[in-house]
Amino acid sequence: MQNKEAPSAIAAEHGHFHVVKFLVAHGANVHSKRVSCLPIQLFCSLIELQRELSLVQWAAYRCDAEAVQYLVSYGAEADLNVKALVKQCAVRVEFSQFARSGSLTA
Repeated sequence: MQNKEAPSAIAAEHGHFHVVKFLVAHGANVHSKRVSCLPIQLFCSLIELQRELSLVQWAAYRCDAEAVQYLVSYGAEADLNVKALVKQCAVRVEFSQFARSGSLTA
């Protein structure tokens, strides 16, 4: 049996949420998932964590708040992982704005 992955899940992994939005609007399963490796920082070492992510988790991982809201409006569940990723994105945006302001010293 051949493993067929949902096109919407592949598009989500690669950050093509305009494609995800189109597919979901035309009947794609909003609960599609894709197994992939995520780079994560752990004790100053970059490791890869293999796990299965849903479309909304990919959107949150890529800090795409608009895509998260869109997918939730179609019934995707914003679980604790999604909420944690959205919070991390907010911190990253705040930090990058702080760094650009010149207030960050080396």
